[in-house]
Amino acid sequence: KGALLEAISHLNALGADQTAQRRRAIIYLILLILNRRPAKEQKELLVLVDEHTDMMEVETMAQSIIELSERRGERRGEKRGEKRGETRAKQAAVLKLLQIRFDSVPESFISEITTIRSLSRLDLLFERVATAQTLDEIEL
Repeated sequence: KGALLEAISHLNALGADQTAQRRRAIIYLILLILNRRPAKEQKELLVLVDEHTDMMEVETMAQSIIELSERRGERRGEKRGEKRGETRAKQAAVLKLLQIRFDSVPESFISEITTIRSLSRLDLLFERVATAQTLDEIEL
C-alpha cells in the first residue's frame, strides 16, 4: 500500500502539461493491480487509487479492463477448444480409415495416433493410411 500511495503522490505532483502521461501511468497501476495482486487485495488497492487520484473513472476503467481480459481469455479458450476438437476429429478419421482399410488395427497404432496433437502430422498420416498397401508401410 505504501509503495502505491507513494507512486500516486508522485503522479499527482506532475504538472498540467503532463496530464496524458499521468493518466497512462495510473492506467498502468490499475493493470498492475489487476494482473499482479491476489484477487482479495485488488478491490482495496483500486479504492486507494480512486481515493487518491482525481480520475473519476478508476472503478469503470478497472471493470472495463477486467471484462476485456475475460473476453480475451474466453476467446483463447474457444480457440484451444476448437483446435482440440479438430485434433480429435482428425485422429478419429485416421483410426476409421485404418479400420476400413485393414480391418484389425493393433492397439499400439491406436495408442500412438491418439497421442498425436499436430494437425499437419495427422493429415500426413491420413494420406499414408490411404495409400499404404500394408500396415507395415505406415510410419507413425
